[in-house]
Amino acid sequence: MEISSDWIWECDESLRFTYFSQRFTQVTGVPVERLLGRTRDEIGKDGEADWDSHLADLEARRPFREFRYAVKDESGETQHWVISGRPVFDVDGTFTGYRGTGADRTTEVRHEAELIRHRDHLQDIVNEATTELKQRADELRTALAKEKELNELQRQFVSMASHEFRTPLAIIDSAAQRLLRRSGNLTPEDTVKRVKKIRGAVGRMTQLMESTLDAARIEEGKINIEIGECDLRYVVLEAAMHQIELTPDYNISCDLKALPEKIRGDQGAFAQVFSNLVSNAVKYSPEATDIYVRGWSEDEFAVVEVKDHGLGIDPDDLRNMFQRFFRAKTSAGIAGTGIGLNLVKTLVELHEGKITVESSKGEGSLFRVFLPIGGPSSAGNSEHRAA
Repeated sequence: MEISSDWIWECDESLRFTYFSQRFTQVTGVPVERLLGRTRDEIGKDGEADWDSHLADLEARRPFREFRYAVKDESGETQHWVISGRPVFDVDGTFTGYRGTGADRTTEVRHEAELIRHRDHLQDIVNEATTELKQRADELRTALAKEKELNELQRQFVSMASHEFRTPLAIIDSAAQRLLRRSGNLTPEDTVKRVKKIRGAVGRMTQLMESTLDAARIEEGKINIEIGECDLRYVVLEAAMHQIELTPDYNISCDLKALPEKIRGDQGAFAQVFSNLVSNAVKYSPEATDIYVRGWSEDEFAVVEVKDHGLGIDPDDLRNMFQRFFRAKTSAGIAGTGIGLNLVKTLVELHEGKITVESSKGEGSLFRVFLPIGGPSSAGNSEHRAA
């Protein structure tokens, strides 16, 4: 018993310990005197062991194997022991106690706990990596879907732009041929009329080329703006007056007195924004010739709105109005590239402003632009990335 790697123990008929081999103290460091005269559950009844089953075995005087339980030593450290035992009876069959072996499994349990901790940690890493991979896969799928959608829109844009270029070219060629054939018979008024047709067609081609260049700049995500002091009233009024020259049959009313005299921003970018909005109001109002342009200050923003009573926009199309190459269903048959509003939104957001739209089909549209009077917070940079 003394040379066994495990320890030997005995208890009496009351299940109180009467003997431990010297190996017990050597292995556990617990003095034998601490346990003699006490029952096992008095020593320490931990919550993890199956004590009900063990006490039932003892009550029935049944042998048991490898009952595992934990106790705290004098320093407060938890030790893990495993014991086996069998009942002892005298020659008359009277129960006299138990005799058995015990072993310390503290190191083994701690290693198991460490392995479990590492396993759980690895599982957390795997779960995190899986979640990240899933997120990346979702992002890639979304990006691929957007790329496919953009490619389709670009294909439509190229097809539409090709058609749009052919139309003014045909007008130029036709007008030029008429001038050549009838040069001797044309009155000055006829000549002016033909030349105006040619100039109008050239202007349309120039606008198409500008839209194509704008699309390329937006695609690269890089648009230059120069921040400085500018007269927003003048910019908006110029956009309106230029449109009046092009379309004298339209009544474009401007009320800009409530706008601040000066704001900080890129005057050229503002000119593009409001030229687009005013020309769109005219373009998509073939029957309603009244256009309203109004401006005022609101908090720290200069606000300009452009309102028409034209074709309006389908509710389903509203959320896509500022998407590149998108054209609303109500614009069918009207020349356009789907670049203008996307460029407007990009330029406004570069100034840390915003643009909103309200519209109903057949009742017209209202575009409202909010521009910070003090300019964008990144005003120190002359080059800004398009969103």
